[in-house]
Amino acid sequence: LFDGVGRQPPLENPSINLEVRFVGRRIAAAAPDEPVETKVSSQIKINSVFQLAAEAFYHDGPFTNSGPLPPKVDQETTYTVTWSVLNSSNSVRDAVVKTTLPTYVRWLNVVSPSSEKVIFKELTGEVIWDLGLVEARRGLTTAARQASFQIAFRPSVSHVDQTPVILTSSVLTGLDTFTNEKLTYSRRALDTRLLNDSRFRQGDERVAN
Repeated sequence: LFDGVGRQPPLENPSINLEVRFVGRRIAAAAPDEPVETKVSSQIKINSVFQLAAEAFYHDGPFTNSGPLPPKVDQETTYTVTWSVLNSSNSVRDAVVKTTLPTYVRWLNVVSPSSEKVIFKELTGEVIWDLGLVEARRGLTTAARQASFQIAFRPSVSHVDQTPVILTSSVLTGLDTFTNEKLTYSRRALDTRLLNDSRFRQGDERVAN
């Protein structure tokens, strides 16, 4: 089977069946040699490739951002964070992405698409995306699961000429429904260096006074 462009799609619920055969002869006193044969078989189930991409933008994405770029002390600049989840061969349940906002970053309570369950816990600063079930082949033969949200960064004097973190590392977890294994994948923290923004210019990342 192929996906229409000449590539073979990933197998669903892949496994490897192993069979080991032991052959020998039993040597016993006062008895003729006897042939002995033992077979051991096992199935090895292969985990799904379950991955997360995390990117920050100013000019791109579903929201219109505002504020100075490069960011300036005591002025808010808003950014869009986009998470994308892909999944290869097995359905994954109880999927969750978690991160934490630094104390100098504010949650703006807008999420796209609105059907995705992304919440902010004010007491802990956590942002949590509850994906639930992620079907096999997401991001391969069907679209990746994606969610975007908007945050606001207000730099202080201590940030001048720095490239501050605006989102701590993002961690994806879930349970592979075929292997029954917990899957974990982490992405680096995001800072004001917007490497995948279509109009990012060198210097836009450093906080100005």
